[in-house]
Amino acid sequence: MYSENVGVEKHQKSPEFRLWSRKLIHTVIESVLVSIQEHMRNGIKLRCADGADRLCFPVLCEYIADMEEQWLLTCLKKSSCPKCYFGINLEEMAGNHKCRVSDSIGHCRTDAEASRIRFALQNDEMEPQAVYALGYHEDTPFR
Repeated sequence: MYSENVGVEKHQKSPEFRLWSRKLIHTVIESVLVSIQEHMRNGIKLRCADGADRLCFPVLCEYIADMEEQWLLTCLKKSSCPKCYFGINLEEMAGNHKCRVSDSIGHCRTDAEASRIRFALQNDEMEPQAVYALGYHEDTPFR
């Protein structure tokens, strides 16, 4: 007999499931990148076309993602702008959002600022509600 209250479907909208799902994605990406992390930090000697060995630093420089995936990868809540602290109207999102970073009232969202906010949360210097109000989820994205 089939019941709608059985299985994962019952829990998909719960905060615990959403957190688990975000952490799972970040864990998978981090485990994929672990093989090049040492080379990204310390470099790797590669033979160039001229025959000389040179110290190279591989860097993951681009990642193409739609808006839904950007929110997931950066641990931002939906409707947050990834560049500024203003929200995005989801119905007007098709290229109409004017980021307010350049406005005098705007404030740029940076990796350093996000790290500082998450560090403050982990050290109980900031409340989870304050972090969420800035557009961040409590979890940390892959490094």
